[in-house]
Amino acid sequence: MSEGQAPLRAAKNGIGEVAWPIIGSTATTVAVFVPLMFWPGIMGEFMKFLPLTLMVVLASSLFVGLVINPMLASRYMRVTQDGPTRFLTFKVGGWMLAIGLVFSLAGYFGQIKPLFALGNLAVVFALFGYVNHYLLYPASVRFQTVTMPRLEERYRAFLVWVLAGRRPRFMFLGTIGLLIFCFILLGLVPPKTLFFPINQPQYVNVFIEKPIGTDIDETNETTKLVEARVFELLSDPAYNELIADTLPDGTVEERMENFLVSSVIAQVGEGTSDPMAGPSLAATPHKGRVQISFVKYADRRGINTLDVMERVREVVRDVPGVSVIVDKDPAGPPAGKPINIEIKGDDVDGLIVEGERLRQFLIAQHIAGVEELKLDVETGKPEMPVEIDRAKAGRYNVSTFAIGDAIRTALYGREVSTYKEGEDDYPVNIRLKDEYRYDPEVLTNMRVTFRDQTNGQIR
Repeated sequence: MSEGQAPLRAAKNGIGEVAWPIIGSTATTVAVFVPLMFWPGIMGEFMKFLPLTLMVVLASSLFVGLVINPMLASRYMRVTQDGPTRFLTFKVGGWMLAIGLVFSLAGYFGQIKPLFALGNLAVVFALFGYVNHYLLYPASVRFQTVTMPRLEERYRAFLVWVLAGRRPRFMFLGTIGLLIFCFILLGLVPPKTLFFPINQPQYVNVFIEKPIGTDIDETNETTKLVEARVFELLSDPAYNELIADTLPDGTVEERMENFLVSSVIAQVGEGTSDPMAGPSLAATPHKGRVQISFVKYADRRGINTLDVMERVREVVRDVPGVSVIVDKDPAGPPAGKPINIEIKGDDVDGLIVEGERLRQFLIAQHIAGVEELKLDVETGKPEMPVEIDRAKAGRYNVSTFAIGDAIRTALYGREVSTYKEGEDDYPVNIRLKDEYRYDPEVLTNMRVTFRDQTNGQIR
């Protein structure tokens, strides 16, 4: 436009000069984040939204720069633009400052928060008008008339020097070499960063697991043993303070109170699995958990709960006949175990054998920092298969489902009704007595009641 072209033609020519540099710079930024879209695992499912968001934002900014801004410039841009006049600045700023002060005082003394906020906003705009008139506008004019021409001249001189003779080839090859050097340097001196810093735990879980099929009473006894060891550790004078209580009769009674731990909860059976391993709907009478909850960070008196967790791990390490894992509350989204080794194949039995062989090999290496090596396939679950004579069952018109349902009802029970007392409902379940339901002879000789599908009769 300063060269005499029409606004629309000037906008087209101007954007044509800078379009490819803008597209190239945006494309290089987008290319950096493309690999993040293929991040595998659970963490990849969380983090893939970051590159997607950046790509959408950069594409939107590119559209604004190539389409919206030229359109606005062709319609509203002028070659010469007068700055804010002194009279207009003081007139508008003075009115806004006066109105803002009135609103602020009225809102402050009248306890009207919206009016007080509106007054403060008006005062800020008035002050910003003065700052713009005396500081920002002169600085922008100096940048456009002095600083920018100097930068353009130096950039022009640099391009003339780079594009002379065979220098473009050396510049291109040097850029490729610099890229390769950066990759090598990253491998030689990797940055010392943590994706999720190790946090001081707010609570510590002691997961107890006995062999599958263990009675819940035996698991409970083991959990009590672990809980007793935890209480013995927490009775350390370093975690306790002497409290003096004044009784109603005026006497003073002294006691020791733990200032670090807010609660210790022991749990056996359902809901005792590691929450980071995913939800488990199966019955777990062979599992237990002891949870140690700490007070807020500000009330811990400088004690690092990571050290407490290590001491807990030491005191419960040698519990016989049980697998004990001590872990803290996780920081960040679920990311699975720190180290996972996957073995793939078509032969399930062969995979189990190979996995156990690998586990024993790693145990023999005594790798520092590895607390437990565990297969995700449980093979020791006790079971008693029930084989049905399908030919005989067919002669009596009884289905295998009816037989299995009868055995399940005898063992685990079935809800047959509901007892209501006030606003509370209590389920009524039936099953065999313990002396019968644990006897295989009784289960195999049990009568099965079913509906005959041929005539509809109950048999």
